[in-house]
Amino acid sequence: MLAILLALDLACPWVIVGLNLIFLAVGLGAICGGLLEYNSMYFGFKSLCVMAIVCYLLAFFSERFHTKWVKTQIQGRMEMPSNY
Repeated sequence: MLAILLALDLACPWVIVGLNLIFLAVGLGAICGGLLEYNSMYFGFKSLCVMAIVCYLLAFFSERFHTKWVKTQIQGRMEMPSNY
């Protein structure tokens, strides 16, 4: 498996970057899940519900912000003068 990853790294370095991002996302998800589980045992399930609501609100607002940012980037590219 390591030989395949090293061969991919030499041929297509962007594949390794993508794999690292996937592993990072999985690791962060596991850490956040572990923190929520530990806090639910320490503070109780009522606090877990509050923390879950906060996480969903953060995800909702970050998605809205990201979508708005992407739309402004696309519009900015469309409005560029033709002499570029």
